[in-house]
Amino acid sequence: MTHRDAPSAAARGDESAKRRRALEDEAQFAEFFRRLSAAPRRALLLDFDGTLAPLRVDRRAARMYRGVRPTLASLGAEPHRCGVGIVSGRSLADLRRMVRLDGAVELWRSHGLERFTLDGWWSGPAPARAASTFIDEMLAATGDVWRGVVERKPYGVTLHLRGHLPEFAEQVRREVNRLWRSPARGAGLEVVTFDGDLEFRPAGVHKGRVIERLFHELGQDAAIAYLGDGRTDEDAFRALRGRGLSVLVGPQPRVSLAVAWLRPPEELLSFLVGWGRACMTGGGD
Repeated sequence: MTHRDAPSAAARGDESAKRRRALEDEAQFAEFFRRLSAAPRRALLLDFDGTLAPLRVDRRAARMYRGVRPTLASLGAEPHRCGVGIVSGRSLADLRRMVRLDGAVELWRSHGLERFTLDGWWSGPAPARAASTFIDEMLAATGDVWRGVVERKPYGVTLHLRGHLPEFAEQVRREVNRLWRSPARGAGLEVVTFDGDLEFRPAGVHKGRVIERLFHELGQDAAIAYLGDGRTDEDAFRALRGRGLSVLVGPQPRVSLAVAWLRPPEELLSFLVGWGRACMTGGGD
């Protein structure tokens, strides 16, 4: 190797850090799978967009990574040993159409407010009147300007700005901050930014509440893991701190509360297979 071809000290340091991170992640997975095998009850929770499926500007074009759906179907064949749930902000109809695993995977929609069980039962609270009234008034006031980016939801509304002209997206963000953020708060809603989009959602509602609910249902000794990629997944990572496994999924690692990182799709599929193997070799209820 010539001097010109030799990697720089910074590059060598970066590679060393990556190898060290990979070894640390492998140790996290190995330790958790050992616990998983012996756990009396288990739950694997997964974000959809950016985790099971790559992010798309056109959300209707989202498709799960190759191999993910049959692997989840295999896990869902033993729901009481390898319980799996998908937690998403998508509508229930949209999520069911994308996932196509009714009876095998539980669906948590609206960041956990709505639940669609393996038996086909839906549960969720009635929308708050103040929030619904505010959203109706806001959308009526914005008229055609926001029409192409609005997704109305039972408990809130999302403005899909990803993929639009930066000038238009910035204009919408300024308008939200100037005119709508404060009255939204008065109606019991908060404004959350994720993946370039804006969402008005009920204050205090987040994916961490799904984690808390499952620990309440399954017991504090349950083995629970959560895999996600975005800002809204950090609440679930926080809720699992010291109690379960939190995994960031994405092409590159980033600052996160997650304790491990997986690069999709190969490492994601490997994890899912490992989860199934640990469930099947363990006891459980």
